[in-house]
Amino acid sequence: MLLYFTIAILFFVDIYRSLYPQDFQKYKREIRDIFQPKIITLSYNAIYCYSYLQIKYNKLKVFIIPFINILCGAINNFMKNNNLINFSEPSPKVVFEIYGKGVNIKNIFLHDNNKNQINNIFNEELKICNNYDFVILSDQTKTNCTNKIHYYNFPDTFDNINYKISNIKFISMDLTYKTQTYPIELQNDTYNHYIVNNKLNSEFYQYYLTNILNIDIENEKNKFDYKVQIIDHNVNILELSDQQELLIKENDYEIININIPESIELNEEQNEEQNEEQNECDNALDSVYDSTNDSINDYIKLELSELST
Repeated sequence: MLLYFTIAILFFVDIYRSLYPQDFQKYKREIRDIFQPKIITLSYNAIYCYSYLQIKYNKLKVFIIPFINILCGAINNFMKNNNLINFSEPSPKVVFEIYGKGVNIKNIFLHDNNKNQINNIFNEELKICNNYDFVILSDQTKTNCTNKIHYYNFPDTFDNINYKISNIKFISMDLTYKTQTYPIELQNDTYNHYIVNNKLNSEFYQYYLTNILNIDIENEKNKFDYKVQIIDHNVNILELSDQQELLIKENDYEIININIPESIELNEEQNEEQNEEQNECDNALDSVYDSTNDSINDYIKLELSELST
């Protein structure tokens, strides 16, 4: 409505100026002569008042500011003690994410001014809890992108964060699990797994499928079967099985063959011993059987010889 009213006034003024140019100029000069001195006087008085108040404020702020701070602090404490407002702590920059078979067991949040609390956790809780196999240190203190540092055993102490970001970037990485193929993204705007000495192995892929892609993993006989196909930074194509892991280096990577667990080796040794014992038993039975057959044959020959006589 106001817009239409303004347009109508401007339209009326323009028509009046076109029809009566002399009268328009006359009224224009009269209006200017009336309001121009008043506008100048008002502007001068406003500048004067602002300067006067600023001078008074500069003289009094030395005495006023402490009382204002005390008043604000009292109001702040009153509202905090009576739960009238929530004072949220700053978001943590460092987080220890603990996983077992890809499932998140617990997260330990560390604030910038309280990193040493992890030492007490290492010495007490985590040394008792042994159901984890993979730990990720999420660090957002250096960049906006969260760097993901892989751990498999907790260090005895935690004083600072030392790691290097790798210079390599794979062209693609695809994981095949239960006839389905899933893309693996090691870096985006949110996180970065290209950290020197990070390992890409069974624990990492279980974590990625479960927590990033929300894929349910069925652990059959504690074994996670998968295959990974990679096109590396030099356009080399390689395929990794669950018996291999990839170690990220600063300017390259290394493929490591995973050793067979000791329990599996013991089972194989036991199987070999059982097979040897079974072979010994079979050989013994064969010898008994052969000796029995020989004695029976001798007996038959003896009977035949007596009958013939």
